[in-house]
Amino acid sequence: MSCEDYEVCGRSIDDVLYGTLAYKIPPYHRSYSWGVSDAAQLFEDLTRAAEAPSGSTNLLGTAVVAPEERGSPKLEVVDGQQRLATVALVLCAMRSCLFKFKGGELPGTRPALENASATIDGMLNVKLGEPRIELGNDDRALFRDILSTDTHDYMGRCKDLLAMYRNGAKRARRSNELLIGNYRALSKLVEKKISEFGLDGAFDGRKSDEFSRAANEFARYVARMAKRNHFAFVTVHNRRSACKIFATLNTAGHKLPAPRTAKRRSVRSSGRQLRRQANVPPAI
Repeated sequence: MSCEDYEVCGRSIDDVLYGTLAYKIPPYHRSYSWGVSDAAQLFEDLTRAAEAPSGSTNLLGTAVVAPEERGSPKLEVVDGQQRLATVALVLCAMRSCLFKFKGGELPGTRPALENASATIDGMLNVKLGEPRIELGNDDRALFRDILSTDTHDYMGRCKDLLAMYRNGAKRARRSNELLIGNYRALSKLVEKKISEFGLDGAFDGRKSDEFSRAANEFARYVARMAKRNHFAFVTVHNRRSACKIFATLNTAGHKLPAPRTAKRRSVRSSGRQLRRQANVPPAI
């Protein structure tokens, strides 16, 4: 595989998720597999970068994509499904929490709320509401339903989704449970984060100007998060090279041999040697 078969560059979340491109998980990929601890760690990385001094960036990991077919606006995600999908869950949780303030809007606050929501919507959807990221067969419908959430009641939403995708069975598919569990956990983290901006206090106190300033600051916070978190983004130009990179990234190398260690001497013999070196007579 020559260097002409692929391009490598650093791309921020907004570089990856804004515009007309969409991303599709190909059928040879495993289902979604990240647990709550993985999702929480990603959230911590995302927010730490947003709160870091100006000019700071954070590398999230590798994303490898290949054109689905010639001329298609969709790219197949060869590697990076877990991170891309979880970034989308974080953004969805952020948008969902804003619905709390849309039901009883304060006079004059609509522009600020729409600004905050639009910042997120642009990364989650392409035009006509098509999801920016499409997961594999096992998770596609559920992921689409999560991204279409239009309520701040994430606990109720998760309960309904779990019942829907259990479909009369004892349990839902494992990857479905992970997606729902991560959306719920991330929504809790986002709810706590949003409280730091003072939106609730301004909303409950009917302070329109204060609420608008807080909503606009939150929109800027999301924009910083999207600009400062980067992927090592690899674009591959043909399927053969894509499969080769996928196999390389997902194949464990040979285990390194254990380092040789000297044979352990007994404590008694080591003590005799030290005494000889120090000219100390043995104890009687």
